[in-house]
Amino acid sequence: RLLGVILREADRLKLITGQFLEQVRLPETPGRGCDLVACLEETLFLLQQSEECHHGIHVGFEKTVEALPVHADRDRLKQIFWNIGLNALQAMPRGGTLSVVVGAEGEFGAVEFRDTGDGVPTEHLSKIFEPFYTTKRRGTGLGLTIAEGLVTDLGGQIEVRSQPGEGATFRILLPQTTDNRPQTPDRRHQTADIRLQTTDEGPPQTA
Repeated sequence: RLLGVILREADRLKLITGQFLEQVRLPETPGRGCDLVACLEETLFLLQQSEECHHGIHVGFEKTVEALPVHADRDRLKQIFWNIGLNALQAMPRGGTLSVVVGAEGEFGAVEFRDTGDGVPTEHLSKIFEPFYTTKRRGTGLGLTIAEGLVTDLGGQIEVRSQPGEGATFRILLPQTTDNRPQTPDRRHQTADIRLQTTDEGPPQTA
Protein backbone atom coordinates (compact mmCIF):
# COMPACT_ATOMS: atom_id res chain seq x y z
CA ARG A 1 0.00 0.00 0.00
CA LEU A 2 2.82 2.41 0.88
CA LEU A 3 4.55 1.68 -2.42
CA GLY A 4 1.33 2.48 -4.27
CA VAL A 5 1.02 5.81 -2.46
CA ILE A 6 4.64 6.67 -3.28
CA LEU A 7 4.17 5.87 -6.96
CA ARG A 8 1.00 7.96 -7.17
CA GLU A 9 2.69 10.89 -5.47
CA ALA A 10 5.66 10.61 -7.84
CA ASP A 11 3.30 10.76 -10.81
CA ARG A 12 1.50 13.74 -9.30
CA LEU A 13 4.73 15.66 -8.73
CA LYS A 14 5.89 14.85 -12.25
CA LEU A 15 2.65 16.29 -13.60
CA ILE A 16 2.97 19.46 -11.51
CA THR A 17 6.59 19.94 -12.57
CA GLY A 18 5.69 19.53 -16.23
CA GLN A 19 2.89 22.06 -15.96
CA PHE A 20 5.18 24.56 -14.26
CA LEU A 21 7.71 24.17 -17.05
CA GLU A 22 4.98 24.75 -19.64
CA GLN A 23 3.87 27.85 -17.76
CA VAL A 24 7.30 29.51 -17.74
CA ARG A 25 8.53 28.38 -21.16
CA LEU A 26 9.30 31.27 -23.50
CA PRO A 27 7.11 31.62 -26.58
CA GLU A 28 8.36 30.06 -29.77
CA THR A 29 7.48 30.85 -33.35
CA PRO A 30 5.00 28.30 -34.72
CA GLY A 31 6.20 26.34 -37.70
CA ARG A 32 4.32 25.32 -40.81
CA GLY A 33 0.55 25.25 -40.74
CA CYS A 34 -1.04 22.40 -38.84
CA ASP A 35 -4.38 20.67 -39.51
CA LEU A 36 -6.72 21.70 -36.72
CA VAL A 37 -9.17 18.85 -37.40
CA ALA A 38 -6.57 16.08 -37.35
CA CYS A 39 -4.97 17.36 -34.12
CA LEU A 40 -8.36 17.59 -32.46
CA GLU A 41 -9.30 14.04 -33.45
CA GLU A 42 -5.99 12.66 -32.17
CA THR A 43 -6.39 14.44 -28.84
CA LEU A 44 -9.97 13.26 -28.39
CA PHE A 45 -8.75 9.71 -28.94
CA LEU A 46 -6.17 10.20 -26.18
CA LEU A 47 -8.74 11.76 -23.86
CA GLN A 48 -10.95 8.70 -24.21
CA GLN A 49 -8.14 6.66 -22.66
CA SER A 50 -8.02 8.79 -19.50
CA GLU A 51 -9.53 7.62 -16.22
CA GLU A 52 -11.93 10.59 -16.27
CA CYS A 53 -13.65 9.00 -19.28
CA HIS A 54 -15.88 6.56 -17.44
CA HIS A 55 -18.85 4.82 -19.04
CA GLY A 56 -21.29 7.48 -17.82
CA ILE A 57 -19.79 10.05 -20.22
CA HIS A 58 -20.68 10.37 -23.89
CA VAL A 59 -18.49 12.32 -26.30
CA GLY A 60 -19.88 13.68 -29.56
CA PHE A 61 -17.64 15.08 -32.28
CA GLU A 62 -18.84 17.16 -35.25
CA LYS A 63 -16.79 18.73 -38.02
CA THR A 64 -18.00 20.97 -40.82
CA VAL A 65 -14.74 20.64 -42.78
CA GLU A 66 -12.41 17.73 -43.44
CA ALA A 67 -9.20 19.71 -42.92
CA LEU A 68 -8.48 23.18 -41.56
CA PRO A 69 -4.86 24.45 -41.59
CA VAL A 70 -4.11 26.98 -38.84
CA HIS A 71 -0.99 28.92 -37.91
CA ALA A 72 0.13 26.66 -35.07
CA ASP A 73 2.27 23.65 -34.26
CA ARG A 74 0.92 20.19 -33.55
CA ASP A 75 2.22 19.85 -29.98
CA ARG A 76 0.77 23.14 -28.78
CA LEU A 77 -2.60 22.43 -30.36
CA LYS A 78 -2.81 19.01 -28.74
CA GLN A 79 -1.86 20.46 -25.34
CA ILE A 80 -4.58 23.11 -25.62
CA PHE A 81 -7.22 20.54 -26.55
CA TRP A 82 -6.03 18.10 -23.88
CA ASN A 83 -6.27 20.69 -21.10
CA ILE A 84 -9.69 21.98 -22.16
CA GLY A 85 -11.07 18.50 -22.78
CA LEU A 86 -9.79 17.09 -19.51
CA ASN A 87 -11.29 20.01 -17.61
CA ALA A 88 -14.66 19.28 -19.23
CA LEU A 89 -14.53 15.59 -18.35
CA GLN A 90 -13.57 16.36 -14.75
CA ALA A 91 -16.57 18.70 -14.54
CA MET A 92 -18.90 15.68 -15.05
CA PRO A 93 -18.05 13.18 -12.28
CA ARG A 94 -21.62 11.82 -12.35
CA GLY A 95 -21.62 11.44 -16.12
CA GLY A 96 -22.85 13.62 -18.94
CA THR A 97 -22.10 14.67 -22.50
CA LEU A 98 -19.09 16.43 -23.98
CA SER A 99 -19.84 17.87 -27.42
CA VAL A 100 -16.90 19.03 -29.54
CA VAL A 101 -17.48 21.03 -32.72
CA VAL A 102 -14.86 22.29 -35.19
CA GLY A 103 -15.22 24.43 -38.30
CA ALA A 104 -14.16 27.60 -40.10
CA GLU A 105 -15.33 31.02 -38.97
CA GLY A 106 -14.12 33.83 -41.19
CA GLU A 107 -10.32 33.87 -41.09
CA PHE A 108 -10.26 31.61 -38.03
CA GLY A 109 -10.57 27.97 -37.18
CA ALA A 110 -13.14 27.59 -34.40
CA VAL A 111 -13.42 24.82 -31.80
CA GLU A 112 -16.04 24.50 -29.07
CA PHE A 113 -16.01 22.15 -26.08
CA ARG A 114 -19.46 21.95 -24.46
CA ASP A 115 -20.02 19.92 -21.31
CA THR A 116 -23.15 19.20 -19.29
CA GLY A 117 -21.54 19.51 -15.86
CA ASP A 118 -22.63 21.70 -12.98
CA GLY A 119 -21.41 24.85 -14.66
CA VAL A 120 -19.35 27.70 -13.23
CA PRO A 121 -20.83 30.30 -10.85
CA THR A 122 -20.92 33.74 -12.44
CA GLU A 123 -18.64 35.23 -9.80
CA HIS A 124 -15.95 32.62 -10.62
CA LEU A 125 -15.86 33.09 -14.40
CA SER A 126 -13.40 35.98 -14.23
CA LYS A 127 -10.95 33.79 -12.27
CA ILE A 128 -11.16 30.64 -14.34
CA PHE A 129 -7.89 31.24 -16.24
CA GLU A 130 -5.94 32.42 -13.19
CA PRO A 131 -3.00 30.23 -12.05
CA PHE A 132 -3.84 27.75 -9.28
CA TYR A 133 -7.55 28.57 -9.34
CA THR A 134 -9.61 25.39 -9.15
CA THR A 135 -12.82 24.15 -7.55
CA LYS A 136 -11.94 20.48 -8.06
CA ARG A 137 -10.65 18.08 -5.44
CA ARG A 138 -8.00 16.97 -7.93
CA GLY A 139 -5.88 19.17 -10.14
CA THR A 140 -3.26 21.89 -9.90
CA GLY A 141 -5.28 24.82 -11.20
CA LEU A 142 -2.81 25.31 -14.07
CA GLY A 143 -4.44 23.46 -16.96
CA LEU A 144 -6.71 26.27 -18.14
CA THR A 145 -4.01 28.87 -17.47
CA ILE A 146 -1.61 27.00 -19.73
CA ALA A 147 -4.26 26.56 -22.43
CA GLU A 148 -5.04 30.27 -22.44
CA GLY A 149 -1.34 31.15 -22.63
CA LEU A 150 -0.75 28.83 -25.57
CA VAL A 151 -3.79 30.14 -27.46
CA THR A 152 -2.59 33.71 -26.93
CA ASP A 153 0.93 32.81 -28.11
CA LEU A 154 -0.60 31.47 -31.33
CA GLY A 155 -2.48 34.71 -31.97
CA GLY A 156 -5.84 33.21 -31.04
CA GLN A 157 -8.64 33.81 -28.57
CA ILE A 158 -10.33 31.71 -25.92
CA GLU A 159 -13.50 32.41 -23.99
CA VAL A 160 -15.83 30.56 -21.65
CA ARG A 161 -19.59 30.78 -21.19
CA SER A 162 -21.38 29.09 -18.34
CA GLN A 163 -24.43 29.15 -16.11
CA PRO A 164 -24.78 27.20 -12.85
CA GLY A 165 -26.47 23.89 -13.55
CA GLU A 166 -26.14 24.27 -17.33
CA GLY A 167 -22.57 23.20 -18.02
CA ALA A 168 -19.83 25.23 -19.66
CA THR A 169 -18.70 26.04 -23.20
CA PHE A 170 -15.09 26.83 -24.07
CA ARG A 171 -14.64 28.47 -27.47
CA ILE A 172 -11.24 28.68 -29.17
CA LEU A 173 -10.40 30.74 -32.26
CA LEU A 174 -7.09 30.26 -34.09
CA PRO A 175 -5.96 32.10 -37.24
CA GLN A 176 -5.98 30.07 -40.43
CA THR A 177 -2.80 29.87 -42.47
CA THR A 178 -2.13 30.27 -46.18
CA ASP A 179 0.50 27.51 -46.08
CA ASN A 180 -0.07 24.39 -48.13
CA ARG A 181 -2.69 22.24 -46.47
CA PRO A 182 -1.07 19.43 -44.45
CA GLN A 183 -1.79 15.88 -45.50
CA THR A 184 -4.58 14.30 -43.46
CA PRO A 185 -6.14 10.84 -43.41
CA ASP A 186 -9.20 10.31 -45.60
CA ARG A 187 -12.38 10.48 -43.50
CA ARG A 188 -15.80 9.50 -44.82
CA HIS A 189 -18.06 10.97 -42.17
CA GLN A 190 -18.39 14.48 -40.80
CA THR A 191 -19.97 13.45 -37.53
CA ALA A 192 -18.56 10.82 -35.20
CA ASP A 193 -19.34 9.37 -31.79
CA ILE A 194 -16.44 8.29 -29.63
CA ARG A 195 -16.75 5.25 -27.38
CA LEU A 196 -15.02 5.92 -24.10
CA GLN A 197 -12.54 3.60 -22.45
CA THR A 198 -11.01 3.60 -18.99
CA THR A 199 -7.29 3.05 -19.60
CA ASP A 200 -5.18 6.04 -18.55
CA GLU A 201 -2.57 6.83 -21.16
CA GLY A 202 -1.67 10.28 -19.82
CA PRO A 203 -1.38 13.59 -21.73
CA PRO A 204 -0.80 13.80 -25.49
CA GLN A 205 2.59 12.75 -26.76
CA THR A 206 4.21 13.31 -30.12
CA ALA A 207 5.23 10.13 -31.91
